[in-house]
Amino acid sequence: MEFAAWRQYIGQRGTLNVGLRLEIHVAQLITTILASLGRKKDTGAAYTLLDFAPHLRDDKDEVEEIDDALMSFFTKGGRN
Repeated sequence: MEFAAWRQYIGQRGTLNVGLRLEIHVAQLITTILASLGRKKDTGAAYTLLDFAPHLRDDKDEVEEIDDALMSFFTKGGRN
């Protein structure tokens, strides 16, 4: 019963991790300030929340590259 209540709370409010919550709020603040000032990236696109909150990104390509790098390290005898 208590688990279901916490699961519902996290689903509505987000993570319980204070650091991630702070990162998200600061990123929202910076994005809002830059949008109100009319600042844009060098490409001309507006800034988004993901530009300032890197932990929210879903970089599966990077993870695969890291996994490939680790596998090649161990299969090529990289251990000394």
